[in-house]
Amino acid sequence: MTDRIKRGAFSCGDVISFFISIESGDIRKSQTGRFVVYFSGNCVAGNGVAITSVEGVHVNYGKVENGAYEGDDDDDDYDSPGRNSYGYDYGIWDNGNSRATLVESYFTKPPFVEDSLLVAVVKVTNIEHEEHVIIRIDVRVCCTPNSSPYASVVATLDLCAEDASYEYDRQCKKKTIHFDVGGSPVCCDTCDLELFEYGANCSCSNSTPTPPPPSPPTPNNSSNNCSDNNACTNDFVDPVTGLCNSTLLVCNDSNLCTLDLCFNQTGCDFSIPVNCSDNNSCTIESCSPSIGCVNTPINCNDNNSCTNDSCINGTCINIPINCLPDNVTCTDDFCDPTLGCVHVPENALCYNDVDCDIDICNPILGCQYIPNCNDNNACTIDTCDADIDACTNIVNTSLCESNVSCISGACNPVGNTSFICSFTAFNSICGQTNGCLVPTCTSEGCVTDENPNLCPFIASCETPICLGVNSTVSGACSVTSTCPPGAICTVHGCVTLQPS
Repeated sequence: MTDRIKRGAFSCGDVISFFISIESGDIRKSQTGRFVVYFSGNCVAGNGVAITSVEGVHVNYGKVENGAYEGDDDDDDYDSPGRNSYGYDYGIWDNGNSRATLVESYFTKPPFVEDSLLVAVVKVTNIEHEEHVIIRIDVRVCCTPNSSPYASVVATLDLCAEDASYEYDRQCKKKTIHFDVGGSPVCCDTCDLELFEYGANCSCSNSTPTPPPPSPPTPNNSSNNCSDNNACTNDFVDPVTGLCNSTLLVCNDSNLCTLDLCFNQTGCDFSIPVNCSDNNSCTIESCSPSIGCVNTPINCNDNNSCTNDSCINGTCINIPINCLPDNVTCTDDFCDPTLGCVHVPENALCYNDVDCDIDICNPILGCQYIPNCNDNNACTIDTCDADIDACTNIVNTSLCESNVSCISGACNPVGNTSFICSFTAFNSICGQTNGCLVPTCTSEGCVTDENPNLCPFIASCETPICLGVNSTVSGACSVTSTCPPGAICTVHGCVTLQPS
């Protein structure tokens, strides 16, 4: 990194240009990189002096003061025409397609504060085979009122802060620039520094504008000879200014399988093919002009589901699969070339030497023994007794079970799969008749009914009465007379009593 202006030439409000040189090596693909530059947001010695803004970032193309003059064709020893003369930056050696842009800039602390830094992140694209690229970064120096007339400002290039994909010698450099502030301090005298927020730009009403890249008069343009002896530029006379100008030659053969290069002596060159090697012996490398490099993996599939197929150092390896057992004792575990690992149930592995059951291998549950004792009666429970090797068919009383103790249910089969229940009430379960009390079985269970007709009587004029369970003697009977008042009931009927 270097500065354009020597010590003692700076004043508050000036723009300082820093230059960064990038040299690529023997690369075959266009590269992109990022780097970070830290500018001091506060002076090293003195007060109120800082770099406060990034004014511009670009590749230093075009004619510059004190550059190499036209006609200088000595690649190793350029002659400088001196101050106030213009030529080209002889540090640049590329095809003119490189670009530099400012990704972002921000303060780590407010400017003019101790340890404040202005951070600039720069992106460079289209760095190609054996190129030299010069990046120019313009920054502004600002001062606050009553600041010191002498200060030092530091700029640090950090190529180690971010990963770079381009191939060149990465290094970290620090460049300290000393300068004298001439005249009264200017710039930022209208900024409210107390309210300054991180990342804000210092807007100064009386700061000088950023000078554009120089566009000096072209020597000897009276003959309209504007050639810059660079086959990578289109040279012409600007019809408005009458000055020589040039544009970069775009080299593009629309073929993604070639490197689009430009050499200052010969111009566009498409002779170098793109290197499609991925350093992988297990891929087939090819290039399509429309899509670029194609790296197709070698097909090692042997169409056998019993092998793991892979490629090692360019050789296909097909390793047999180890089919692990499924922990089910009655399955046959093996590998099928079409299906892969399989576990086939084998019923014969479940044989238990019992004739009244069927031996079946379930691929999940293992051996299952199903009774073969169906008597085609839906009212029986059919089981196989392995101890005696015989079937048992027991009536399933629960199918027609009654919840009433004096009612009995019976199961009546209808075909092989269905049945009908029938129910019978048993009064005897409820007890014996006691005098005029008669026990009866109902759907509610046993109940006791009073039956006066069971009570004896001797005359037609008597009505029997059952005293019921609440009498002194359970089931006892009584009679009442049906004779009118003044008469008594006898075996002969009602007899009226005569007064004596």
